[in-house]
Formats: sequence, structure tokens, C-alpha cells
Amino acid sequence: MDAHTAPTVIDAVVNGASATLPDFSGLRRRRMFAWAIDAAICCVLAAIAAIPAFFLGVFSFGILWAPAWFAVALVPMLYHAILLAGPRRATWGMRFAGVEFTALVGGGRPSFLQALVHWVLFYMGVGFSGGLILLWSLFDPNKALLHDRICGVAAHRAAAGGKA
Repeated sequence: MDAHTAPTVIDAVVNGASATLPDFSGLRRRRMFAWAIDAAICCVLAAIAAIPAFFLGVFSFGILWAPAWFAVALVPMLYHAILLAGPRRATWGMRFAGVEFTALVGGGRPSFLQALVHWVLFYMGVGFSGGLILLWSLFDPNKALLHDRICGVAAHRAAAGGKA
């Protein structure tokens, strides 16, 4: 990177140029706050989706109970994947907390597949380790979590006045 090239998220994560761009300060706290907001939003969305699922099961005399409740279970996953891969690169909770994600390859928004795998790895990692996997961010210079690294995304504070 020469003096005329603006640093990118890739430079910050790979080369450790975090003093210039992007801002990682307070990231852990912001991500925890964003997760709590997103969990509440997902509970509300799942409750709303559960209403037609219930009636679908009742009106089909129980035949469609399993697919209907499976669809309700997909609500949080789709919420995360669609919004993280969207133009604002953050879920509603992340936007409120001032966090956004950037793909390490290309520096743009994460793909839908990256966002989907990110969500799956987060909940599998937390589930299988009892939350101990989250300690990874204490040792990462950019406060990234292991599933961020595996998926090739970087979480950082949203730019002031940006779209986050």
C-alpha cells in the first residue's frame, strides 16, 4: 500500500493497519448489544410467523405442522443472511449499534452464502462450545470472532454519517 492508496478493510485485517481504517474500538460491546437487539427482533418475527403456521397446521389436521414450524425456525436465519448481505451490510440491531460487515475479498458487502454460513457457524460454535468460542475475540487484534475469519468477513464500526 503506497501513500496515495486509501487503506481498505483488507489492509486493516490482514496487515494490521487498524489505526487508520476501519475503527474496531468498542466492537465487542457493540456486537453484544446488536445481538441482543437482533434476538428480540427475531423473537417478534418468529412469533408473527408462528400465527399462520399454527393455523396451517390446524386447517391441515396436523399434516403440515412439521413444515410450518420448520419455516418458522428459518426466520432468524433468513433475517440475518438477507440483511447482512444487503446493501447496508448489517442487521437492524447492528445498524442501531453502529456495526457493519465487509467481505475481505473485494471489500464490498458479504454474499448471501457468506452471511448464511456466518450465521450457521456462529450458532453451531456457540452451541457446541457453550459460548467459549466467543473468547477468540479477546486474542484477535481486530476483535473478530472465529466464524468471521472462516467466512472471510470483517466486522467493524460503521463510518460516521454512513449507511449504518
